[in-house]
Formats: sequence, C-alpha cells, structure tokens
Amino acid sequence: MMRAKDFPALLARRDPHPALPGQAPSASKVECWLGSSPIARQASGPIVLLAEGESARKRCRGFEVRTVGFDPPPGSLIRIDSSSAMVSPELLLLQMARVATPLELAMLVCELCGLYAIHPQGTRGLIQREVPLTSTRQIGEFLNDVRGVPGAPALRHATRMAFDLCASPQESKLAARVAWRRSDGGYAIPIVGMNESLEVRRIGRRMEEAHVRRPDVILRLPGPCGPGIGLEYNGSDHLKEGRQQRDALRANELLAYNFKPYSIWRDQYQSTSYMDGLMDRVIRSELGLPRHRPSARRAAVELARREALLAELNAIDGLRWGASASRPTVIRAREAIEEARERPLDQ
Repeated sequence: MMRAKDFPALLARRDPHPALPGQAPSASKVECWLGSSPIARQASGPIVLLAEGESARKRCRGFEVRTVGFDPPPGSLIRIDSSSAMVSPELLLLQMARVATPLELAMLVCELCGLYAIHPQGTRGLIQREVPLTSTRQIGEFLNDVRGVPGAPALRHATRMAFDLCASPQESKLAARVAWRRSDGGYAIPIVGMNESLEVRRIGRRMEEAHVRRPDVILRLPGPCGPGIGLEYNGSDHLKEGRQQRDALRANELLAYNFKPYSIWRDQYQSTSYMDGLMDRVIRSELGLPRHRPSARRAAVELARREALLAELNAIDGLRWGASASRPTVIRAREAIEEARERPLDQ
C-alpha cells in the first residue's frame, strides 16, 4: 500500500499516540475491510497485520497477524479511516529488516527515501513521486527510539548505506556501486547528492532565463577545485524518439553551467571493465582523488567483490524478499571472491 500513488497524502494522518489492537481480527472482518477500503484494494497479498501480545498471532487465507514486542514511537501509525491504520515508512522498514537481505533492505530504504516507487503496472515498472516518503535522517531518529528492538541494527546499517532522493532503482544501484567501500564492492567515491537542483541558463533565444536541472548523481559541485562532476544513468527510455535530443540539451546546459555530466548506458553499467575504467581512471582523476594502486591479489579480490555486488544488485527486484542472495549468479560470484583470496600469488 505504501507504493500506492495516493499514499503520500495519508502521511499527514500520522497518529502521535499509536495504539495497536490487542487481539487479532476475524477473517470475515479482514475480508470486509479489504473489500471496502479504497487503499486496501490496492494492496497485493498476503496482507500482514500487526497486533499486541503473543496471543494475537494468527495466519488465515489471504492475511497474517504478527505481533510487535515494543511500543511503537509516536507517528508510527497512519490513519486510513476511522477504524484502521497502517504502519509508517520507518516502522515498515523495521519489520522488513527481519526478512530482507542487507542489500534488499538498503535498496528499500533508497526507495522510501527517494522519488520513486516500484510499481509493476506503472510506466517503466515504477511511479515517480514529487517528495520522498521519509529520509535517512528521519529513519535515524526513529531508530533512536527503538534501540534494542530486533531488526534495528540491520536497519541502521542499511540506512547508512542508502541515499536520499534517488529517482529510480537503477540510480540507487549505481550510487551504491560508486560510493560504497571497496570491501563492499564499490569504488569508494564520495557522492555529494542525488538529483539536487542546479539552476542553469536556458540555451536559446531567452538565455537570460534560469531553470532547474537535476543530475542523477552529483560527485562535485562547480567551484575553485574545478568543474562540477556528475553521472547520468540512461536506461532504455532514453532511446525513445525525441529523448536523446532532450538529453543533449540538458547536457549542454549543464556544461554551460561548468558541470560535466558523464552518461552511463545500461550495457556500460553492466560491464565491470568499463565501470572500472570510468570510475578508477577517469572520475578519480577528474576529482583529484589519489590513484587506487592495490596489490595483484587485492586487485583480484576487489574485482570479484565488484562483480558480486553487481550480481546481487541485478537480482534485487523490490518485489521478492530474502531470495536475491540465493540466486545462482550471486552464489557463483561470492564463490569467486573466496577463490581470489585463495589464489597463489604467482597466478
């Protein structure tokens, strides 16, 4: 339901004094509610309901009742109607921390803190949002109120790995590969921001007019250290008629603003050798970062980690949980890390 297009309007109904039901509802009551609530009808099954007390646990056809062993912080419940509420984005993430893999959880944090929602029936399999449902700062504040609760450490770690204001799943995955540590399969290149507004000048007859461009990934803003540097992910939608012309106009306006946007197409993103060259040779040089010079063995292990991260990110679809790490491609990629560690130095 949190991915429903009209869900952001419900966020204004956060209950400052949340109270979970003390017992599980009957199956007939749940079925009646699912049929009468407009937003409930948008939910995909099975439905998970929350209640207090171990005696409230219940599993029926089409829904399951789980229990919460702590008092939810203020604002953790959102009123849907006079008789029902749903969990906040932060409480949802805490619940998902028990079933999602670490990478799945990090990508879900990016989605809820981002400008998109995965929606199989939507254009490109997602819908765009004007504002995020939450932020990494809000999640951090929520976690300060639930210390010691199962799932909280995993969510805290995922939040530290996540990014605010990503506009698509691929932007979230690209940001992870760029910024995460070498030990996690990334290139350890700091990100300044995602989709931050830059006021540029129009190119045309009315060049005095200013308008806003939002580069996907900002690595440096224009300043004394040199031009701004950013990354743009170009998916298949950028091949549509007229889109490449608009992309060229966008790039030229950013270049005129002294901001260099490097475009990454899907095939380039999937090529570890291409990304290695772009990130470790071109981008690091542009940013004035020291060259990365690992030993032969360390280079082999880091390469295997980058390919394992790519494999697992590719396996995450945002619809199935706890399964991506067990995909054959991911298992093979992780085995390759161990093989690289154990390889003799002369090989």
